[in-house]
Amino acid sequence: VQQAHAVPSEVYSSLVRAWPLEHAMQRFQDVAHRLQSRIAERSPPRHFGIQLVVCRCEEDLAWLATPSWPDEGASLLVYEACAGSDGSLALPVESKTLLGSAGLAVTRGLAPADAHTSDGDCGARIVLAHTADVVSAGDAAKDSAPDFLLFLPAQEPVESESRLLGFVSHSLRLRSLDVPFVSLGMRRSPPRISTACERQVWQAAFGEPSRPLGYLGARFLVSREALRRRSAAHYEQLLALLDHPPPACGDDHAGVASALSSSWHAAFGEPIRQPLRADDGRLPLFLRASDGFSGFAGTRLP
Repeated sequence: VQQAHAVPSEVYSSLVRAWPLEHAMQRFQDVAHRLQSRIAERSPPRHFGIQLVVCRCEEDLAWLATPSWPDEGASLLVYEACAGSDGSLALPVESKTLLGSAGLAVTRGLAPADAHTSDGDCGARIVLAHTADVVSAGDAAKDSAPDFLLFLPAQEPVESESRLLGFVSHSLRLRSLDVPFVSLGMRRSPPRISTACERQVWQAAFGEPSRPLGYLGARFLVSREALRRRSAAHYEQLLALLDHPPPACGDDHAGVASALSSSWHAAFGEPIRQPLRADDGRLPLFLRASDGFSGFAGTRLP
């Protein structure tokens, strides 16, 4: 509006004849007044919290300070899978300071060695046990669960995954992200013949023996609402599969964990055949576009 007064009169007259400028300016002012009224009436924003979970062995985790996290309400829980009782291999003080300067409140907990996979992800046992604890705490104390729970790898991911996480973290910082679940990895589960053990695991976990199609590994974001789709008992039931494998698995506990590695989306109530991010119309465009032409890096298999 202020700029309109600076436009020369002859130019302004031409603009008015070519385009309903006065009407547009009036609508702009009306919308501005309505927005100001809404802001004035809005109640103070409630606490916004996100929790990052990482299972580390020897990684320093300094790369987690690179994304733009919210200034307040962001915490990082580090499960130490290799640190000894004497504190050896614990997170370096320098890394903890760097993470703190990035807005992450760091806490740590001890975990068994199988909590850390060869890819640097959290193992199935930690994912399920921690999720069950979060859901139970949320049931006991309303709104105590974080708005978003993220499981991330301990080692710095490849460039395409880092870029995707950067988009997600920036959206979280702006409090503009509104998705129930999004995978943060790039590798998809390749089609192959399923074993009897896998089919029994999927039947027990999801009610059907067919192979879940999704992104591999415990690299994902899940919202509070999605966490509440299932009770803590659901995640405890999945956890029990690791201790008491189906008959076809025998004592193959690792096989059960592997069967779950491509089905985390289904564990949180998503369709068992998860679409590519590029094809998922529920996701915002910036998350879909980050997949590239094939939908995921490294392979074109669905």
